Amino acid sequence: MDWELKFETTLFKIYYRQISIFTSELVELSSLIDKLEREGEHVVPIISNIGATETDLLLTRASGIDGLAGIARKS
Repeated sequence: MDWELKFETTLFKIYYRQISIFTSELVELSSLIDKLEREGEHVVPIISNIGATETDLLLTRASGIDGLAGIARKS
């Protein structure tokens, strides 16, 4: 799943991506940050969405990080 532009103002953009296993998604998070910086946008914070998520290879579910939102300041 790609990062989705959820909201945009004249100064900021907010991207969102639902995730299942947090550590497996860190590569995608770093790719988003690299892409935004190359395009002249500057990532401000990354905010986690807490909810039910897969916790291990057995796909059990527990409370954890369900998604990430990245906020970027436009150049």
